[in-house]
Amino acid sequence: LIWFLPFVFEYPHQKWGLPKKYFKPEQMLLHAYNSLNTGGKIFVVNQGAEEFEEQKLMCEKLNIPYTPIGCVESDFLRYKYPRYLILIG
Repeated sequence: LIWFLPFVFEYPHQKWGLPKKYFKPEQMLLHAYNSLNTGGKIFVVNQGAEEFEEQKLMCEKLNIPYTPIGCVESDFLRYKYPRYLILIG
């Protein structure tokens, strides 16, 4: 499973005009993790170091095993903001 730019902070969620009642990042992460098949993995791509750190804290809080990969770059596209990768599972 690849999860690009999940909302981990409420402000960006609201800036996109999404209803506040759907901002449930911990529930979504736990649901995705619990939906994995045995041996399955989730590649989470966060935007910016602050989101990366928050995603790691969320994993720790929920007892979800993860490996922080760190900053990743694309040979095809320059990102406005750096992208960070976490491998879950």
